Amino acid sequence: MRIAQIVPSLVPQGPVRVALDLGYLLRQRGHRVDFYYFDSLEGSEDPGGQRERLSWHAPQWGGHYDVIHSHGLRPDLYTGWYHKRLPSTVHTLHNYLREDLRYQYGPLKMKAAELLWNRACKNHAASVVLSRDMEDYYHRFWRQQRFRIIPNTRRIELSSQAALRQEKIRSWAAGRPVMISLSTASQRKNLEALLPFLQQEKDWCYVHVGGGALNRLQEKARAMGLEARCLWLGPQARGWEFLPAADVFMLPSRSEGFPLSLLEAVKLKVPAVTSDLPVFRELFDGQEVARFTLNDDKSLRESLSKVRQDGKARAERAFRRYQSQYSPEVVAGAYEKLYQEIL
Repeated sequence: MRIAQIVPSLVPQGPVRVALDLGYLLRQRGHRVDFYYFDSLEGSEDPGGQRERLSWHAPQWGGHYDVIHSHGLRPDLYTGWYHKRLPSTVHTLHNYLREDLRYQYGPLKMKAAELLWNRACKNHAASVVLSRDMEDYYHRFWRQQRFRIIPNTRRIELSSQAALRQEKIRSWAAGRPVMISLSTASQRKNLEALLPFLQQEKDWCYVHVGGGALNRLQEKARAMGLEARCLWLGPQARGWEFLPAADVFMLPSRSEGFPLSLLEAVKLKVPAVTSDLPVFRELFDGQEVARFTLNDDKSLRESLSKVRQDGKARAERAFRRYQSQYSPEVVAGAYEKLYQEIL
């Protein structure tokens, strides 16, 4: 089978990381997978196979493909515009569209982008969503779409530098319990919710791996007297390699499509605490990943206390769930089956 993956760029973040991993996995199964992208950015990764930058003037295909798979707004707009010239197309919805667009653009631009996106996607042979909750969400306003639930996955391989990265955190923590987050700092990620806990529990320290709007978070930590117990590592290639140095992985998001960083923590058997969102409840039960109520400091403290007591057992249970439902082999097989069905 010949498959073209269309992505915004080849920088391995979020949906692009998923597409790059999927390309690798499908090639392992004997398929040809090539990548087409719009932006050539610093940090781009060689995806293997053919890769080519797209132009809006005309579809540029290096050969015939059986399936076109798009990821994100611009790739969907592209396949929607040229759908009459293309073979069967599939797209993956990696987010909760309205919430994500509202955080990025505000309510007015959100509505315009939603209408445009909806129109572009109506000719897809299938729309992949990442959970049952996401399927229910999109059915409310994209009733004409044909949805298929396939979760995201992550290929995790630790490099020779992983031990040094983890030792850096352990040395800095000096025996104190460590909570860690791995994300782009934003209002949606809600990382400031962790600071009141740190203020009360003075033996804990906090490590954040990732970029984004860090200045505001750092300023708030300084104002609360937490600067000495916070380590800001900034954007890091292979950021998951820091995770095993932590006692608990934190994901306090206000909204999530499918949490890749949570899969990374689970794969590495790091105990995890998340906010109590429907998508988190669906992916892992409360005996696998602990949850807390948003805007409730007491609930957060109680969840962290539970994980401190039985985190290893929780991590083992979560890992078994990952192996059975979210492993690369399971997810690649589901996409392979979908592609075969729409041909």
